[in-house]
Amino acid sequence: MSYAIKGAFLAAALALCIAEPQHARAEIYPSRPVTLVTTFAAGSPQDLVVRAITELVAADFKQPVSVDNKPGAAGGTAMGATVTQKPDGYALNVINSPALANLPLMHKLAFDPVRDFDFIMQMASFPIGIAVKADSPFKSWADLVNHARINPGKITYATPGTGSMANLGMQRLQALSGIKLTHVPHRGVMEIIPAVLGDHVSVMVTGTEWKPYVDAGGMRLLMMWTDKRLPSFADVPTARESGNPFELDVSFGLVAPKGLETAVASKVHGAFKRALEANSVRALMERYDISPAYLDGPAFKARIARISAEMKPVIEQLGLHAK
Repeated sequence: MSYAIKGAFLAAALALCIAEPQHARAEIYPSRPVTLVTTFAAGSPQDLVVRAITELVAADFKQPVSVDNKPGAAGGTAMGATVTQKPDGYALNVINSPALANLPLMHKLAFDPVRDFDFIMQMASFPIGIAVKADSPFKSWADLVNHARINPGKITYATPGTGSMANLGMQRLQALSGIKLTHVPHRGVMEIIPAVLGDHVSVMVTGTEWKPYVDAGGMRLLMMWTDKRLPSFADVPTARESGNPFELDVSFGLVAPKGLETAVASKVHGAFKRALEANSVRALMERYDISPAYLDGPAFKARIARISAEMKPVIEQLGLHAK
C-alpha cells in the first residue's frame, strides 16, 4: 500500500474519531436548562399544577426547567413568545385550547398555532364557573338576569381576555338570556380576584381560580358550565339546568416550536407524561377540580381542530370573527 493511500486511511480514521464524539454530544438532550412558557397567571391553580409537573420533569431531565408566566391576549402572548424560538426542545409551551382553537378565528395572527407548533400532548382540563362576591345582591343566575334586563350594560363581568372560553360563553349566555352585560377583560386571571373582592367588577368568569374563595366564604358560585354538577359544588346548577343549553370547558397541553426532532419530542413526551401521572400531581389537580385528560400529540391536535370547527359558527354568529 502506498504512503498516499495509507495517509488517506489515517486521515479518514482520525476524522471519524473526532466526528463521533461531537455527534454523540449533539444528540444528548437535555444538556442545559429548559424554559417552559405558560399562558397561566402565576399563582393560579393551573400554574401550580404546571409547576408541580415541571419539578418532576426537571428531576427526570437532571436539568432545571423554569416556568415563564406570560398571561394576556387569551394565550396569544405566550404563544408569540415561543413560536419564534428554535425547535430544539429547550423552549416549550403549556397553552390552553381556546388560544389554539379560537384566536385564529378571531384575530389575524402573525403565526398559525396549528401549523407552527408541534403538539406533544394534552394534559388536563378544567371547568368554568361564574362567581360573585359573597355579599353580592345576586344569589342566583336568575337574580343577575332579572337585574340586567332592567339595567342593561350596568353589570360588569371579568374574564381572562377577549376570545377566551369564558368570554365566548358569556356572549352566548347574554344572547340566550336576552341581556346586555359589560365585559372587562383582564391580562391574567389572578388580577380578577381582587377586582371582584374590591367591587371593581360585579362578576368573575374563569376556571377554578375562585375555588379557595368560595370554599372560604368570600365568594359565591352562581353557575357551572360543566355537563353535570361538580361533586365539590353539588348545590350549584349547570348552565343547562339554568335554561342555557351548552357546556364549555378548557383543556391545556404541551406544544413546541415546529420542527422538533422525533427523539427529542419522545423524550419530552415521556417525562411530562410520567410527571402528569404522579400521585402528587393528581392530588393537586383534585384539590382544584382540574381533571387529568391525557391525549397524545396527534389526538391533541385533532381535538383542537374539532373545537375550532365547533366554535367557528358561534364566533361568526356573535360577530367576533376576524375581519
